[in-house]
Amino acid sequence: MQNFAIELSFSVAPILGKRLLGDSLIAGVLTQMCDGDWEKALAMLPIATCDGVPQMSEALLGYPFRSAMNQTVMISSPMRDIAHDPNISVVLNKMPPKSALTAARGDYKSEMNAYSWLDIDKLFFLGRGDIDALRRILRQLRFVGSQRNRGHGQVDRIDIWPIESDNPRFGIIGDINDRAHVLRPIPVRLRETFDPDGTIAYMLASETWHCPYLPTLSTSVVETCMVPDFRRGIYFTPDQIESGLTQAA
Repeated sequence: MQNFAIELSFSVAPILGKRLLGDSLIAGVLTQMCDGDWEKALAMLPIATCDGVPQMSEALLGYPFRSAMNQTVMISSPMRDIAHDPNISVVLNKMPPKSALTAARGDYKSEMNAYSWLDIDKLFFLGRGDIDALRRILRQLRFVGSQRNRGHGQVDRIDIWPIESDNPRFGIIGDINDRAHVLRPIPVRLRETFDPDGTIAYMLASETWHCPYLPTLSTSVVETCMVPDFRRGIYFTPDQIESGLTQAA
């Protein structure tokens, strides 16, 4: 296992949700490679852990060129249920045109939802794991984030390289602007383990903190966690990532 940094470069800016964790991204690619068997994928996850916490940061944002806002039409959930019909092709052939859907009311109406994204061309991750295995997995990564059907988050280049650091919690804790910060969710019950002196910056939130990250699954764990406090306020340069946001052990 080695400390590493990952740089994802995009031809089209990604649309990110609340939080994109590196181990979740890797697990998602592995699940596709395992034909949807996420339990098999998790068993193959080449990421180290520290006190049970995966050693891989959330996405660290490169500097944005500008903020952007767009709108899209999202069909309400009853319409999406049609996708479960075994005769989907027959059903879709009987659907009204999009103009009628937009004007419709009731169960099958369309819902106009606004989404926003930052016009960035890079995301970074820090972590500890099997670099060779990660390289093989990341070759299969084509898109990141939502609205992929519209081309958002198209990956143009992936780089991964080793980082020298004495930090035993590399990928979990790192220095940002001369202060230690958590780089991913950590259960608050482990606060004495990760922050015995009370010097690390974080916020509290109820979240999942390890794979699988779907709260609806019975195997998912949701609890109060220490989470990064820099989600949309701090951006990173390649030089900062190259240094590994090193925190003294």
